[in-house]
Amino acid sequence: WFSTKDFMSYGIQLMPLTAVGEVRDAPDWVAHLYPYYEDSCMSDENLCRDEGWSIMMYTLLATVGRRDEALEQVLTLPKRVFTSLGGDGNSLTNTIWYISTRNPNVTVSVETLPKDEDEDACSKEICDGPLTCPTMLYLCYDGASKRGCSGTPWSNLTCDKSCHVKPGCGN
Repeated sequence: WFSTKDFMSYGIQLMPLTAVGEVRDAPDWVAHLYPYYEDSCMSDENLCRDEGWSIMMYTLLATVGRRDEALEQVLTLPKRVFTSLGGDGNSLTNTIWYISTRNPNVTVSVETLPKDEDEDACSKEICDGPLTCPTMLYLCYDGASKRGCSGTPWSNLTCDKSCHVKPGCGN
């Protein structure tokens, strides 16, 4: 309903950039989300960057302990992106504050996207079995073509449309 671009769907869920992010965005969850966000953003890099959606991607990077890298990237963004759709009116100052206040003691390895052959094996396990309703946001490794599983985050409010990624799946 919002956009066909995954980075927009991910990004809108991360707004606004406020202190609640400390509670909302657990580093382990962010480490799982980041490669999907980055992959989607890089698939349409100009749109992602020009409309400010990359701001959220860089704040995720800071959350997993890569604050210096996140800050370097944010400082290269054109000033106009902070008042664009994805920038959501976040000022450059607010974004720098958010990045610099992420926990400096957190270092979480960002997950890698599953390989195609792993996805096929995993999708049969996930989509052919009973769906497990998650208690927080999860990402499925499959698209809608795989019996309704989705590559976008879902909450327990939309459990009937979601699937739970089983531990070790896609690794």
